[in-house]
Amino acid sequence: MKQFYYYFQMSALLACLAITPAKANEINIYEEQFFPKTAEDFIKALKPISQNRGISIEYQEAEIDNTQPIIKSPNKPSVNLRIHFAFNSARLDEKSKFLLYELSKALTSEDLSSYKFSIVGHTDVVGPNQYNQSLSEKRAIAVRSYLTSMLGIQKQRLETEGHGEENLLDPYNPKSYVNRRVEITNLGLIKNTINSQ
Repeated sequence: MKQFYYYFQMSALLACLAITPAKANEINIYEEQFFPKTAEDFIKALKPISQNRGISIEYQEAEIDNTQPIIKSPNKPSVNLRIHFAFNSARLDEKSKFLLYELSKALTSEDLSSYKFSIVGHTDVVGPNQYNQSLSEKRAIAVRSYLTSMLGIQKQRLETEGHGEENLLDPYNPKSYVNRRVEITNLGLIKNTINSQ
């Protein structure tokens, strides 16, 4: 009888927590759709693509004014990274370092080596807005620092900014882990690359 009562309690608990296959699939969809894991995934996501009817996207010189926010254009390819940080810090964990290694392979590939990128940090809504803004900036800088100091990406190719809890990936679940991310956007060709073409 005790065993039956235990199973009944566990079933009720799981039902209350709404742990269902549908929820698990939803999490997997976010992982697959928004968070690439290999250099090839990053290249596909960040490489400029031709638009419909053979009209290609032409990039202008990537001049960045550090006093102005980075404005995401629908014509600029971007990708979200599921970067893991230690709680309440901008310290990268080992899993994230491997992901950044894959990103660095993409950024140094023939397809992407002549482009400049923005790194934008995002948080969820847990905590004060001002704190989240500061944390998102620190996390974007941490990603850039690791890419430049440990993986050899040129610093001038990477701009950073934090958006805090603005621009949630999943606004219906503002505390969801999918909102804690770093977004990479292709800003266009580097100036000397344009001049040499």
